[in-house]
Amino acid sequence: MQFPAYKRKGKVIVDDLFSKDTFVEEELVKGSSALYTAKPSSPAPSVQPEALSSQLQQATTRKPKKRLALSPSVRLERLNGLLSFTERQIGRVPELATLLVRRRSWLNMLDLVANEEQMQRVVDLFPAYKNGAGEFPIGFAEAFTSRFILP
Repeated sequence: MQFPAYKRKGKVIVDDLFSKDTFVEEELVKGSSALYTAKPSSPAPSVQPEALSSQLQQATTRKPKKRLALSPSVRLERLNGLLSFTERQIGRVPELATLLVRRRSWLNMLDLVANEEQMQRVVDLFPAYKNGAGEFPIGFAEAFTSRFILP
């Protein structure tokens, strides 16, 4: 097996585009000397360490934002969206052959349920989901019983 022969590249000559332009060079030198001359600076303002620590403390301590409860209309809208999607995925004739319902969506539905009618809609989906080889998330039974069965 022979390797192809490569030729070495010759030296590349680069033209200096600004070599004849002395005006640019002089302007750069003149401008730089005027800009960077040393000026007598005023002493830095003295700040007491206590003031700095209080400012730092105010900057670093943040109050946690309050979690706002969803309005009933938003809760209902989100729950209806989750229920309709889940019904399409696990119904008698699902849109897809495989289940594409996230386990977390069951916990989300439990969080969004506000009354017994909505809870019954969620519970009605359980048998179809299990028949489709779906698995409920870990802790779902505890969340369900603590939320709706126990006082």
